[in-house]
Amino acid sequence: MSKVLENIISAVDFYREVFPEDVRITVFDTEKVLLDIPGEKVNWPSNTGAPLSKYEGSVVVKAMREQRKLREERGPERWGIAYISTALPLYENGRLVGALAALVSNEKVDMMRTGATTLASTVQQLNATTEIVGQASTDLSARIQDMSNQLQTIMTDVKQSRFILRSVEEIAENSKLLGLNAAIEAARLGELGKGFEVVANEIRKMADFSKTSANDINTQLKSIHQSVEKMYESFQKVAAYSKELAASLQEINSAFEDVAATSDELLNASKI
Repeated sequence: MSKVLENIISAVDFYREVFPEDVRITVFDTEKVLLDIPGEKVNWPSNTGAPLSKYEGSVVVKAMREQRKLREERGPERWGIAYISTALPLYENGRLVGALAALVSNEKVDMMRTGATTLASTVQQLNATTEIVGQASTDLSARIQDMSNQLQTIMTDVKQSRFILRSVEEIAENSKLLGLNAAIEAARLGELGKGFEVVANEIRKMADFSKTSANDINTQLKSIHQSVEKMYESFQKVAAYSKELAASLQEINSAFEDVAATSDELLNASKI
């Protein structure tokens, strides 16, 4: 037996100790299995003494033929447990004398990979949801701003209407004063001014009615202005909350991106 193979066989127990995961170690020469030590979970029966032909198509045979280290991952289909198999060709004085194979349980890596995939999928769904909510929040903010602008226009129109009403009130006051002057003039004229007095009284009635109506309208406009102003303030608060929500969602999206990046790192780390 090759000295290299003897040395490796004598050190197999040390190799097993330094592996962080459950491991099965197998030593081959160019014809058969020299030593096959099962692990705790990768523990199907030992193949010590089995011919190399039994491993046709395996990573060990490929590594020996290609004369380079190879590694492959296998699922639980055959042995009921996922594992990673690594084969290293062995040489003595430049001549291929065999191979060392380590078969490591892939259970933890598989769990990490599954967890990372699930996490990535969940993050993707949450990210899509927050994007929808964020877009809705942005649209809501825009609509609220439009309504706020309309309310501002209404308040401006109300102010303009009150300005017009003040003009009406002034006209009513002047008309009343005109009617009073006309009544005085009619009284001074006596019989000749009776017809003029009737007109003067009607002018004063019209002035009183106009002033009363203007006052009523002004009261209504004040009430409308106050209501619109309260609505405007409420819309401004909602718009501010909507903007804060959009900003918060943006921060959440950034956090999701970090989680997604971590998930990708886990997936990459789990690859052999």
